[in-house]
Amino acid sequence: EEQSADLHEEDNSQPAGHIERAQHRSAKLARRMIDGEDLRRQARCARLFDALTARLGDGRVARLLPHSSHVPEQAVLRCPPLARFDPQASWPVGRRPIRLFDPPEPVEAVAPIPDNPPVLFRWRRTTHRIRLADGPERIADAWWKEHAPTRDYYCVEDETGQRFWLYREGWFGADPPPRWFLHGLVS
Repeated sequence: EEQSADLHEEDNSQPAGHIERAQHRSAKLARRMIDGEDLRRQARCARLFDALTARLGDGRVARLLPHSSHVPEQAVLRCPPLARFDPQASWPVGRRPIRLFDPPEPVEAVAPIPDNPPVLFRWRRTTHRIRLADGPERIADAWWKEHAPTRDYYCVEDETGQRFWLYREGWFGADPPPRWFLHGLVS
């Protein structure tokens, strides 16, 4: 009723004023229609998420949202599916995967020069020969945290085209010696 009242009001003012008011009423009606569609869409999503949660279990359905942090494990937040988010927040730019292995998986890697990327690595009983590599991206945790090792990350691609996000933890010549981990798969 309110919508039709807005559209059918009598207006005896100047033509320019009439056009402005008509545009305002039309925009107002469009916003109501869009908001109504958004509400219907949200209701459909809520029903879907309820059904998925009932089938898969509590805590198994989530939404990943970006979080401002240079530490990979803290750059993505796991939230309920309908959680609101800041539209100004953005995903990390570059070669980082969104989904990380938790915990990172140890790999055996061969790097002929200490600070270079590996030329091959073995993960889950499969050897991957590296064709392309980019890095390192050095990431250190907060300086005030104890036992926070520095990690050198490499985005590597093997001969089959699979891409991986590997890191070396520790320094060559240090005790304990450096170890390699696979932190995620790059799409």
